[in-house]
Order: sequence, then C-alpha cells, then structure tokens
Amino acid sequence: SFHGEQSRLLERGTAAEAVPELLARLGDTLGAHAVSRPQDQRRWRPEAAWAPCALLEPPPEPRTALDRSKDPVWPHEEWREGRSARPILLLPEARPIEVCPERGRPRRVCIEGRWFEVVRACALEELSGEWWSDAFDRTYLALGLSDGRWAWVYRAWGHVFLHGWFDQGGPLEPKQEG
Repeated sequence: SFHGEQSRLLERGTAAEAVPELLARLGDTLGAHAVSRPQDQRRWRPEAAWAPCALLEPPPEPRTALDRSKDPVWPHEEWREGRSARPILLLPEARPIEVCPERGRPRRVCIEGRWFEVVRACALEELSGEWWSDAFDRTYLALGLSDGRWAWVYRAWGHVFLHGWFDQGGPLEPKQEG
C-alpha cells in the first residue's frame, strides 16, 4: 500500500553524496539495469506510455523535431505538455474499486477493504484509442482521500478502477481556460 510519500527520499544523511556516486552505488547494489529513468513511448495507453531507460548507460541520441502541423492527434499532445496529471506510482494492473455514489462525483471509495471519504476530486483527462488491438475508453480522476493520499482512478465500462497513486500533494491540475 502506498502512503503518499517516499520516506527519506530527500534526506542525505550525515554527508552529502554526489549524484554520480549515488547512482554508481545503487547500480552496484541493485544491478545496472535496475537504476533507470522513464522514457516516453508513442502510446496513448498510460501503462504503455513509458519504458525504463538505464541511467548508467549512455543516453539515446536525441530525436529530431517532427512537423506536427498535419498530425490530427497533436492538439491532444500539445494540451498535455507542460503539466503532469500522471501519478508517480502506476499499479502493474488496474484494480476494480467500489465508489459511493456509483454515478457522479465520488464521495467515498473502498480501497484495499477500507472505506475512505473523498475530500477532493479533480477530473484530469479522457483517454481512448488503440482500437486496432485492445480498444479502451477511460475517464481519469484524481481523488484526494481523507487519509491524505491521492488516488488515480478511471471510469470504464460502468466500473471504477484504481490505476495508481500520486506523490504527497496530489497531481498538477489542468490549466484553466480564459
């Protein structure tokens, strides 16, 4: 269960450790491929939108800029740039959860067998696509729970699924128009 924060992530201990030494130590302990950063993939589905890229290997060559003027999906990608509505922890597989009420703004949710009050709800984005393989159509919400955690959930097929957890403080909300 994710508690909404990464404990002692920013604590350096008694002596400051430079990032290259920290990465080398983690690579020696966990293996070079275990120390990675996310690299964007050209996929709409959140669980396939990134792949791990090793930090201890040379970075890939930068891609050249594409002409997006005639790309029909570019407005969506442009809208998404500059903000992160994606959680820090994506579950390996989305889990069905109970919500009350079943329609409209959730007031309470049952996660891992416990009911929590929803103190804040943010509509983040609607995603659909990949009709050629395994089509999906999801409406994503961020739910601020009474215990301080922020859940990333989506509605699909008349059900609600828990898909991830935001770090403490929740998501960056979409820019307001006007």
